[in-house]
Amino acid sequence: MIVKNPHVLQNGYLQVLHMDGRPGWVEAKVLEPWVNNNAPGVRCVPAMMSNGRPGFDYIRPRR
Repeated sequence: MIVKNPHVLQNGYLQVLHMDGRPGWVEAKVLEPWVNNNAPGVRCVPAMMSNGRPGFDYIRPRR
């Protein structure tokens, strides 16, 4: 799922976008930032895929 940025927090829940495109709310305390331990510094960002559905792109730091 994708968490809206800037975060929208209401009553302990964060606004999210589910992978099927539906908006929703998830309890904030169960979420953790994505981390790739094999490639430190890589960022995961939301992207619209070629099939029109939400997905992710991965950005590597410049060398």
